[in-house]
Amino acid sequence: IFVSLLASVQTYGQCVQAFPYTENFDGSSWVVPPNNFQAGSIATCWSRQATTFNYRWVPGPINPPLASSGPTTDHTTGSGKFMYSVVSSGTFSTSTNLTTPFIDLSSAVAPEVSFWYHMFGASISNLRLQVSNGGSWVTIETISGQQQTSGTDSWDKETTSLAAYVG
Repeated sequence: IFVSLLASVQTYGQCVQAFPYTENFDGSSWVVPPNNFQAGSIATCWSRQATTFNYRWVPGPINPPLASSGPTTDHTTGSGKFMYSVVSSGTFSTSTNLTTPFIDLSSAVAPEVSFWYHMFGASISNLRLQVSNGGSWVTIETISGQQQTSGTDSWDKETTSLAAYVG
């Protein structure tokens, strides 16, 4: 997963989420597309930015499964949804962003962000976790290169402190 964490109040109104906030991508707002060439739908208050048409975040499972990249199932139940980024051949040196709703950390004690990720594929570069205080984005964690060797390998968990962003 590429998750950017937005940590400031801007003009999001109903999109402000209390801490702790969790998302498993299994709700009805997360619509898996019928094939890898369509985008599907994501929940209101989340956003995704594709830098090219060919590279974006998509609700999974991947349909049809890809033999050379991606997980075959979700981390939690083996039959749930997850977010994955997919790129068409010929699209290189680009990025795509998936951004959570604003999460209010003002009263949080020792806040952290945790997520499960699966990075299988020869062309994987970096997964960056970023946070914003309403200004520029700051990278707080980077995971580089292929981490799994097959689509059936177990997912890894990342946990990163957000204590510096309280207040």
